Amino acid sequence: MRFKVHLKHEQGLSPLDILPLINIIFLLFIFFVFTVNFLSQSTLRLNLPKAFTNVAMRDENNIEIILQKTGGIFINGQETDKEGLRKFFAEVSQRKPSVLIKADSNVTLGKLVELWDLVRSNGITQINIATTN
Repeated sequence: MRFKVHLKHEQGLSPLDILPLINIIFLLFIFFVFTVNFLSQSTLRLNLPKAFTNVAMRDENNIEIILQKTGGIFINGQETDKEGLRKFFAEVSQRKPSVLIKADSNVTLGKLVELWDLVRSNGITQINIATTN
């Protein structure tokens, strides 16, 4: 008398089902793609003001200044203070770069005008303010 257990051993091992393995690998791939995407984004959080007439400005020579609502100032991703801004613009004013100011919408107008005046006092005339739609 033959039982099913003996039949399986006589016929050999059953074929390996790889479909669940492929599904797991695919899900891991998607997870890592999204994780890398989130890691590459900037850690500075800004709430830019809205404007209906904004124009995209993409220039590698732009100097990017970020004003946070907490008072933090960043030049091209490096944190600085007002004295550091003065020194930086005194050094780069000879090549007449363009400046892109990214200010949080909660930054006071006085701080924005103060920064604008500091940049213009060093002879830089092309100054833009970043906005969203």
